[in-house]
Formats: sequence, structure tokens, C-alpha cells
Amino acid sequence: MLARASRITRLCVRGVSPNQILAYLKAVDWRGSSAELEATMNSLSPLVERIDLDLDVTDHVLPKVGLECYTTGDPSATDRFLFRLVELGLATAGKASQLNLWRGMAHRRVSPAEWPRELASIAAFLEGRVDSSFIRWPHHVKVLWQPGAPLQAKAYLACMHIWVSPADLKRWLNGGVEKAC
Repeated sequence: MLARASRITRLCVRGVSPNQILAYLKAVDWRGSSAELEATMNSLSPLVERIDLDLDVTDHVLPKVGLECYTTGDPSATDRFLFRLVELGLATAGKASQLNLWRGMAHRRVSPAEWPRELASIAAFLEGRVDSSFIRWPHHVKVLWQPGAPLQAKAYLACMHIWVSPADLKRWLNGGVEKAC
């Protein structure tokens, strides 16, 4: 990362299943505790859709490992995963609850005065065929494993602008915004 004054390079490994991660780490000469990391992955992997691996590398692979945990879009899956983080002492119940409250939608019609002028202009030009909205969701949680240190969890949030048809907006608002995100 060019913004960091460091010789360390962060590698984000995608597409490796949780049961392949330890073999991958062995192949790249990782020197951490496989047993401890395996126990952590075993407690998390049944509750997530996928786990991506983050490694820091200099002239060798450093022992700290990041496990990016992605749940499905189903809020109940996120709830189960967050409850597990609370059980493991990686989050408080209050923070887990607040993280789930991030999920939602902001729509131009709810607060037209505060909406970005450019998006409101485009919506007016499109004459009601679609309208401007932002959806929000918890993107993923990274669990950091480091020798001799307690596990840590960091939540990453997502927000995306979308154009929504009136029919989809009505359906999402009636059935819950989780259908959108």
C-alpha cells in the first residue's frame, strides 16, 4: 500500500476455501501456529459463506493473519455470525447490534433537500422511471490472528448508490431492505 511507509506488502488471497487455508500457508512457509489458527477458522467457517485470507509479506510471510469473513446477504446469517463473535469475546452485544442497524436504505424521496443535486437532477430527467437510492450493509468482518495476542475483529461497512424502479422500491420497502442488499 503506497500510503503506508513500510516494507510490508499486504496480500489478499481470494478463492481459497477454509479447509485449504492451512495447506496454502504451509506452502508459502508461514511460521504461525497452525493448531491455533485452525481452531479459530473452525469456530467461524460454519457461520460464513466464505473466508478470504490476508497476509503481510516482506522477504518472508509474517505470522499475523487476517481472516475476512463474509456472510450471505441474509440478515439472520449475519446475526448468527455476530452472536458468535460476542460469544468469542470479539465484540460486545451492543456493538454487534449497532453493526446490524447499519443495514438499510436511504431514498431521495425521504430527504429531498439533503440529496446530492446531481443525483436529483438525473432522477428528474428520468421522469420517475427510476430513482436515486443508497443501500448500506455490513460488508465483512476481519478477524485478526497474531501469535501471543488476543484475537481482534474489525467490521467493514459498505454503501452503494443504485437506481431503483418504483416497483422495486415498493417491494423492498414492504418486504424489508434486506432484499436489496
